[in-house]
Formats: sequence, structure tokens, C-alpha cells
Amino acid sequence: MNKKLKDVIKKIQTRSALSPRSKFNVSQTKRKFLFIVFFVIFLIINTYLYGLLYYNYLPWKTNLATTLGVFIVYFFLLVPLTAFVAEKLSIYLLYKGLGKQRWFLIFIVILIIAASILFSFKIIKENSEKSLGSILDYNTANFQSLIIDIEYESRNVNDVNKLVDFLDQYKIKKMKEHEWNSDVSKEEGIHITIYTKNGSIGLGIYENRLVHYNSGNYYNVTNAPIDIDYLKDIIN
Repeated sequence: MNKKLKDVIKKIQTRSALSPRSKFNVSQTKRKFLFIVFFVIFLIINTYLYGLLYYNYLPWKTNLATTLGVFIVYFFLLVPLTAFVAEKLSIYLLYKGLGKQRWFLIFIVILIIAASILFSFKIIKENSEKSLGSILDYNTANFQSLIIDIEYESRNVNDVNKLVDFLDQYKIKKMKEHEWNSDVSKEEGIHITIYTKNGSIGLGIYENRLVHYNSGNYYNVTNAPIDIDYLKDIIN
């Protein structure tokens, strides 16, 4: 047996000896990667659903006990449960063949495309034209009071519905922060605050623009001007 053939056999033997451990390390790396991906995705979804449940469907009052209970449930139940599901799903998919190089690459590509589409959709939705009333969305069952310019207060939810119906005829579009002129001294406007059991929603409304105090977002009124005088007549 010549030297060249011996070298080839030696290389094959060496690769065979390292193969199981190498495959194990690759498998563990893929498992950890899948776990992180699924954990992040599921945690975002669960956090969103948990927030919807709290803010819209449970008439809890905001106090220290409630806040503490929310955090305990989130960190000691929701997060561990999310991690458990992500771990089991990553192991199951690897067992079903996702660990193969081809399918793993396809999975990553699909993941990147899906994330890009969702991110693009979110940006488009945030910057698209919408009704003014849409940013006053809240659960009427949690309504407590309506304050306008500190002078007017109502605890009748029908008053808010009338106000939202009037504002809903106007269309708004998000504007950049540097486009907002903070000097509103020469503009007619009103300040609205809606208090609910879960917090408050505040708006500064002017003839051609408005500010959403909760999010800090600024908006142009695309079918301006808002009839501030008529709005004040409705309030009176």
C-alpha cells in the first residue's frame, strides 16, 4: 500500500472519528438558534395578547396590588411557559428533519422574509392615512370621565361617543417630529383627556394638526381645517 493511499484512509478515519461530535455540536447550535427565534416570536405574541386581555377585557383598577400581580403572572408564568413551548417546538422540528442543512437554510430565508413583510406592514400602517377617531380607541366599559380644557367634565360615555363621531370625519396622517411647530399660541384648539380604569388618553387638537400625548406622535389633518368653533358648540 503506497503512502498516498495510506493518507487518504487516515483522513477518512479521522473524519469518521470526529463526525458524531461535530454533528452533535451543529445540532446543539441549531437547537439553540431555533429556541431563541421561537422564544422571541412567541413572547412578542403572548405579550401583545396579555396586554389586550388586561387593557380591554379585564375591568381592573390601576393600583399597586394589580400592577404587582400583572408582573408576577408575566415573569413567573407567561415567560417560563413561553420558554417551555419554544424549547419543545425546536426539539420537535429538529427531530422531524429541520436540522438538515437545506431545510434549515430555507427556514431562515422564510423567517427573514416574514419579518421583513411584517415590519414593512407596520411602518406602512403607522404612516398611512386614517380617521382621527381611530386614535381614541378604548374599551367603553372601562370609561370613567371626559375632561376638555380642564373646564368641562362629563361622566357620560355617550358624550364621548358623540365627540368621537364628530372627529371621525377628519383624516389624519403621521408627521415627523421635526415638522411639528411647538408654538400653538395663535391657533384655535382644545385639549381632550379620556380617563378609563386602565389609564388615560390625551389629545391636543388644532385646526390643521394634533398631538397624541400618550404616544408622543404628531399628525397632520389631511382634510383640514377642523371646525373648532363647531366642536366647542357641541361641547357646550
